Amino acid sequence: MIKLKNIQKIYGKKDNPCHALNGIDLQIEDGALTAITGPSGSGKSTLLNILGCLDTATSGTYMLNGNSVNDLSPKEKSILRNTQIGFVVQDFALIDKYTVYQNVLLPIQYSKKNQKNKKETIKRMLEKLEIADKINEYPNNLSGGQKQRVAIARALINSPEIILADEPTGALDQKTGTEVMKLLKDINRQGKTVIIVTHDPKVAGQCNKNIHIIDGKIDSII
Repeated sequence: MIKLKNIQKIYGKKDNPCHALNGIDLQIEDGALTAITGPSGSGKSTLLNILGCLDTATSGTYMLNGNSVNDLSPKEKSILRNTQIGFVVQDFALIDKYTVYQNVLLPIQYSKKNQKNKKETIKRMLEKLEIADKINEYPNNLSGGQKQRVAIARALINSPEIILADEPTGALDQKTGTEVMKLLKDINRQGKTVIIVTHDPKVAGQCNKNIHIIDGKIDSII
């Protein structure tokens, strides 16, 4: 379970602070399918980055499964990201000079999981996502939907409990976006906690909980 208490994120100098997040109190249950919505600049991605330990709150408390994330060292946060959290982003964040196999392999290389059977593990994951035939292709030879499937495979390869998706359908056409959203819902049905930042009301409407943020504050939770 994720619990946030009075999370503040302040950028800039003391004489001219910018409050990206201003007193966020939030609880997300295990296995939830949650959307974070709001206008541009409202703090959605900042909140997601703090949840994913890519950024640190200026103040406040972040508890994950009963443990304080605030107390973790940078190395411990890195291990947490690698083993418990998977990331899916709008621009896919694939490495162009790496094949599909090499891109999906990256999280395994930084982990102790799946080391003995990593090739078979990757093959099975790509089969599930229906891109096994692209295993030796490079990202430049893939469609947008195929790239996002590779990104999802990479996010899932270490069997994390939490998937954080930042505008996962934003760079895709409607049909492909629908397919990617179906994948994320399937992942959620398997017991994973899925948190999606989105501008798309159709995407948000498929989630069980909608957290709407304005000016760094929670405006509503539906």
